[in-house]
Amino acid sequence: MNISKISKISVSKSLKQKITRGSKLTKLELTGDRNQCPTCNEYFNSTAAFDKHRTGKYGVDRRCLTVQEMNNKGMSKNDAGFWITSTMPAKAYAARKIAIKNAADIQQHYPEKIIGVL
Repeated sequence: MNISKISKISVSKSLKQKITRGSKLTKLELTGDRNQCPTCNEYFNSTAAFDKHRTGKYGVDRRCLTVQEMNNKGMSKNDAGFWITSTMPAKAYAARKIAIKNAADIQQHYPEKIIGVL
């Protein structure tokens, strides 16, 4: 898509950047503690992740971190497309997947039991 055609349309700067980068333009669903920054339009999985992406003093030089700065702080996007504070270590992630599968198996065989998953 030609950027000159995009600039003739009333579109936010971040949306133009997403279009020119070829990223998906689907709106993510905000449920629970998930939120979207009104300044940079990035999506965050939690208030903690949102707070981590803001820097500077209030009323002085407060701003959003760039994508590179967020990556440098250990932040990453999860499979759903939301920024998270840090990536879960591989061993912990594998253990969590096993626990979820085991809970689902138990629930299938004993539907009367309520099982809390990690």
